[in-house]
Amino acid sequence: MLRLTGRLGSIVVRDTQLWCGGGASLPRAVQRAAKHGLAGLEFGASIPGSVGGAVAMNAGAYQTELKDVLRWAVICTSDGRRRVGPEDLGFGYRRSGLRRNEVVAAAAFDLRRDHPEAILGRLGELRGQRRATQPQGVRTFGSVFANPTGDSSGRLLESVGCKGLVIGGARFSPVHANFIEASPGCRAADVLALMCEGRRRVVEAGGPILEPEVRYLDPVAGIVRPPLGEAVGP
Repeated sequence: MLRLTGRLGSIVVRDTQLWCGGGASLPRAVQRAAKHGLAGLEFGASIPGSVGGAVAMNAGAYQTELKDVLRWAVICTSDGRRRVGPEDLGFGYRRSGLRRNEVVAAAAFDLRRDHPEAILGRLGELRGQRRATQPQGVRTFGSVFANPTGDSSGRLLESVGCKGLVIGGARFSPVHANFIEASPGCRAADVLALMCEGRRRVVEAGGPILEPEVRYLDPVAGIVRPPLGEAVGP
């Protein structure tokens, strides 16, 4: 597991740009921008994880994505580093064209000036929406499945009875079916089994194959890949 710390976890304001190390916390970057009166990154306040990870998966919320505000990113491999623009990263819905051996070491975002009070007000509204529609105070890793075109994974999972469904220590949230809550003692196998069951039910009901947003580290191969592959069941 690679962890970016030190300068690669820093957050620096430069005029209307926010320069971040790939290991910087995205919610913390949002707060730093707000403090300096820079708007445009508010959608990331409730997205857990690092700036580098958010760029790699084109994280987004509330109809905005990282690609909409990204100015450049520094990509590192064993061969060296290069600075690229958003047009070079092959962005799509919750994905980029980055390969397995490429790491986002730094990124810069183009933001706009606004009153800090106005930005903090919007952040408060977004947090209120999140509290009302997503599980709070429990361990989750964000949305599990990407939304299929023209529909919602949460709606599809709820329609087939997945809301509150439990396997081992993992549970589809009773608040939002596209979140998996982990109780103490929950295993990765429990989460994967629950994901497989949710996908199976949706497909059997005539729905699409739900594609996972999450990634996991294969302990044997040492690579990052989407769980479940192309299979519908476990």
